[in-house]
Amino acid sequence: MKNLVLFLSLILFQCVIAQDMPTFTRKDSLFGGLPPERTSYDVLHYDLNIKVEPDRKFISGYNEIIFKTVANTQKIQIDLFKNMKVDSIVWSKQKLMFSREFNAVFVEFPSVLKEKSEQKLRFYFSGNPLIAKRAPWDGGFVYKTDSNGKPWIGVAVQGTGASLWYPVKDSQSDEPDNGATINVAVPTGLMNVSNGRFKGSEDLKNGYTRWDWEVKNPINTYDITLNIGDYVHFWENYKGLDLDYYVLRENESKAKTQFGQVKPMMDCYQSKFGPTLFLKTDLSW
Repeated sequence: MKNLVLFLSLILFQCVIAQDMPTFTRKDSLFGGLPPERTSYDVLHYDLNIKVEPDRKFISGYNEIIFKTVANTQKIQIDLFKNMKVDSIVWSKQKLMFSREFNAVFVEFPSVLKEKSEQKLRFYFSGNPLIAKRAPWDGGFVYKTDSNGKPWIGVAVQGTGASLWYPVKDSQSDEPDNGATINVAVPTGLMNVSNGRFKGSEDLKNGYTRWDWEVKNPINTYDITLNIGDYVHFWENYKGLDLDYYVLRENESKAKTQFGQVKPMMDCYQSKFGPTLFLKTDLSW
């Protein structure tokens, strides 16, 4: 009798475990797996150039991907959500053939790329990225307005994946070794704040201004971001470190009071952990 009870308990336990086990799909495997189309190349740099149209909630542009092959390959996988359009993919002045399966884009080269060769392609795309329903708990763009009715836009994709809004090798196993440039054109009168160092802005004479940013170190693809709004910038140098702050215009006076805490906070950290803590860190707020 005791053995029968134990046997039935084991069956019940296995049934409960089976009910809780997730079902993995082909879509999951394409997103999380490491097939040869992903492992055959190593990303060196992303050069993201896009235009954001707040009224249409629309983005367009390209991501130039510099990569090194680590094995001979004629096909690679780049990820972009299926609701986003692939306009064209250009390599060595040629438009490449491609196919799509769920959110994976398989790019075909006209001949085999030899191992240890450096390559560059431009992936042109456009569309309306998903809008987050409850950021940051779900992924997507966040469209708000400030108290003056001006657009205030951000994006949250850590859980969902960077390919939600731009073409990328969307695997945490590969960060761009040499960082990324993020160039974002927004309606003139607004500002875009992205990762790294601000490199400058240019009035495009078409109602849009492009804001250029650069990251020189490896960066997670989901960390590449944009922040669009009616921001104001103020700056100071403290013990050799640049401190840059970007805040909504309506909050400028409050922010200057709030960020008065930064310098004593840094002194505290450096007294505990040493002066090298912030040596290579860009602090943009």
